Amino acid sequence: MRTLAWVLIVVTAVALLVAGYELATMRLVAGEVQVEVTPAAQNEALFEQLRADMANNALTGRVFTGESIGDIADYVFVAYTVPVRNFNLLRAEWIELAVQPQEGDVTQLFTGDAQQVAGLRSAELRATVLCRLDEQTAAARTPSLSVNYFIFGRAYSFSL
Repeated sequence: MRTLAWVLIVVTAVALLVAGYELATMRLVAGEVQVEVTPAAQNEALFEQLRADMANNALTGRVFTGESIGDIADYVFVAYTVPVRNFNLLRAEWIELAVQPQEGDVTQLFTGDAQQVAGLRSAELRATVLCRLDEQTAAARTPSLSVNYFIFGRAYSFSL
């Protein structure tokens, strides 16, 4: 009987330690934001698709301005990449890298993929924004980003 009591104490202690670890690591940890700016003319097919979708009010993504898209030479694509690490044992689901609009931002592209990061794993989040700016101005500005996600059905969010 005494042995069974000690086994139950050890099992209970391990369960409490695991539960405490889970509660302490419910947040994703983000790395340094990487910014890549490319002229829209280098991806003309995507630009024309965005222009057509906005004209037809069929764009799937975040629209920051209601103006129609003009000449391709006036636009750049700004891609933000953020590495994230999940220290929790549970999977982080429905992860989204959301861009807070700044002057010149037209739309954030939506890929349709719901990203997930398995427990104790890393991933890279990516968001692409169509901007009406020149390359130097777009590359020089400080991004305003937030990461939204769920762990075990509970919503979390943090700004970068």
